[in-house]
Amino acid sequence: MRKNNSEPAWYKPLFLAFVILLGVGATISTIYLSQRGENVSLNITIIFTFFLLFLPRLFFEKPLRFYGLELKNFRKSISLKPLSLLLLFLIIFLGINIGSNYFAPKVSQLARQPEVPQVHSGTATAKAIAPLPLGLFLLFEFLIVSADTFAEELLFRGIIAGGLFKVKDTLFNFTSPLKSRVEKLAPWIIIFVQGVLFAIVHWKIFIPLGARFIPLSLYSGFYALLFGLVAGWLFWKEKSILPAFFLHFGINFFSVVLTRI
Repeated sequence: MRKNNSEPAWYKPLFLAFVILLGVGATISTIYLSQRGENVSLNITIIFTFFLLFLPRLFFEKPLRFYGLELKNFRKSISLKPLSLLLLFLIIFLGINIGSNYFAPKVSQLARQPEVPQVHSGTATAKAIAPLPLGLFLLFEFLIVSADTFAEELLFRGIIAGGLFKVKDTLFNFTSPLKSRVEKLAPWIIIFVQGVLFAIVHWKIFIPLGARFIPLSLYSGFYALLFGLVAGWLFWKEKSILPAFFLHFGINFFSVVLTRI
């Protein structure tokens, strides 16, 4: 039963069950990989799926509305125009990503530096499930990438960018001749801040790589910054984490799958 254009009764319980399953699955996969001896950073999905339920209350907002995850947001995100824009970004970022995988070993040889395994949890997981038959590999990779990218979008675009947009008026409430100009730039400042934080976290993932091979780690940080800025702009434009999630998922999933194929 729906009243006054509210969400259908099944939507919220289904969504919350999906989020809880992501958290449980991420916990199990992290424990499994640690037992295999993989050098895995703590899977952020474990932590930030729980933030979904509690943190938005700090901004006096219901979780689905706060993250732009209402049914109307989903319908808008899968319409033709947003999907066309996402496809364009996906082609660009996939080209950069796959190109970096091709050139990294060559640059490593030129710099006479040994290659160091990446320690991102998604990379370690992909390596762990690589021996599986292609069908099972695709299924597990789909679930794993869904969990990782959804958690990262909840944090950077939802909690950080969404929280800053929520308190934007308070942050920029000052008296100055430049106030009007600063207010116009405020969204871009927020997009830049969350993009830099996203880049720093992803650059930190490559600390073993960065300690021995600076060029490749800096490239990874710049790539993450570029994506963070685009994802932040999508969040601001659409008032939802869904477009950035779809783009993030497509990049992570297809870059691994195309590399395997």
